[in-house]
Amino acid sequence: MHPVGGFCVTFGRVWRFNLRRSIAQPRFDRFKCEIAVAYADALIATGDPRLVPALIARLGNNSDNFHTISVGQRNEEYTCCLDDHHLYILLGLIGQSPKEHQLHVKSYKSPEGTVSEIRGFTSAQSRATAYANMRTWWTEHKNQPPYKNLQPLPKPAVKVK
Repeated sequence: MHPVGGFCVTFGRVWRFNLRRSIAQPRFDRFKCEIAVAYADALIATGDPRLVPALIARLGNNSDNFHTISVGQRNEEYTCCLDDHHLYILLGLIGQSPKEHQLHVKSYKSPEGTVSEIRGFTSAQSRATAYANMRTWWTEHKNQPPYKNLQPLPKPAVKVK
């Protein structure tokens, strides 16, 4: 591994990243966003309700690192953070629409020509309302099937050399 960079393998594809650039230039990083989108879609595809309590607990814990991007013909501005992906996964698992919670899902074409998605909000107030609504939903549903008596997901056994 290069001292200021490395490689990441996801879904059979190798990605090179430059750690020095990521630290020195805090900005919207398409690479991180694309990885978060891929992970979110994969977790939704599992349909595992055991993910729901963990995702509810995460909402609001990772909202300090925001990225803003303008997309579309009207240059609509959306702000996204890691918790927006948590919310998106949560909504997918419980069968609710992001639109119901004012979470925008927009496709855009990068300067390199790749098509990606942004999942974010147009205001901090709409984000806070969506997170609060999901916590309220959880309070009302956590003791009902399929969430009642859920066993937490086991932690994977990761060997560190």
